[in-house]
Order: sequence, then structure tokens, then C-alpha cells
Amino acid sequence: MKTYFTHAFYDIKGRRLTICGIVNHNRMSFGVAACSKKDRFVKRIGRNIAYGRAMKKPIWSFIIPSDENFGKYFIKTAKTIYTRYVQ
Repeated sequence: MKTYFTHAFYDIKGRRLTICGIVNHNRMSFGVAACSKKDRFVKRIGRNIAYGRAMKKPIWSFIIPSDENFGKYFIKTAKTIYTRYVQ
């Protein structure tokens, strides 16, 4: 099982977003944690929340061909998820 994380700002006020992608037997599942305006961003907490959500109730999950680069798929999908949060 491989786990990937990325952190990004999702508005001009500095709120942060953590995206987790977990690969298990060619299935990639995603979880997201977002800070509210009142929260102080802590990378460890964001990772724990996003990881838990990816494991228990992923917001997105799909199968990746075994010959593909999982990291590349993670970045592409994370950008799509980020775009949805920004709108």
C-alpha cells in the first residue's frame, strides 16, 4: 500500500487543503481535509484527517492499470479535487 499527500492553499485568505491518495492493489482512493478560517493549519492533523477519510469513506476511488505511475495519477486527480474546492 502506498500513500501520497499534497497540501495547497484554496483561497486568498490562506485556508489550506490536504489531499490524501492511497493505492492498494491498483485501486486509488482519495480523502480530503480542509481548514476553516478559524483553524491553524497543522500538516500532521490534515494528513491524519485526510488519510482516515480516504480509508473509511473516500470521496473518489478508481482502478489504475498496474503499469502506470501512481504518483502521476495522484497529482492529476489531486489537481481536479483542488479545482472543485476552489469553485
